[in-house]
Amino acid sequence: MSDISDTKVKQPLHAKPVGKPPLDRRIAELRDRAPVYISHGDALLLIGNASASLREQRLTDQQIELD
Repeated sequence: MSDISDTKVKQPLHAKPVGKPPLDRRIAELRDRAPVYISHGDALLLIGNASASLREQRLTDQQIELD
């Protein structure tokens, strides 16, 4: 019978954990990027996604209620 620990992927000791870059660096990268032009339909889709993510969410009993 084989040991379960044998199936785990082992990372090299020098590998650093992948994380988010610092906010200041991310802002600088976005400011340096060339503008991307999108269609009117894409803009409406982005606006809809943004407004849906900003809806008020309340946890009531065992379900989430979205307003």
